[in-house]
Amino acid sequence: MERGKATPPIVAADGTVEKAGLDVLLKRVAGEVSNKGDSGGLLKRIKDFNMFLERAASALESKKV
Repeated sequence: MERGKATPPIVAADGTVEKAGLDVLLKRVAGEVSNKGDSGGLLKRIKDFNMFLERAASALESKKV
């Protein structure tokens, strides 16, 4: 966290200020990808979509006969 505090902030195009430290960036990305996010994270959404595709494929295969 010390490295994150020592780096200068980045000002985005919309005027928001973000810390540029690698540790801060890794925590943010990990929270968005993992199941720790509010919506379950990107990984959970991908798994849910994959299960939907598997059910759809199974339904289509059963009607194929």
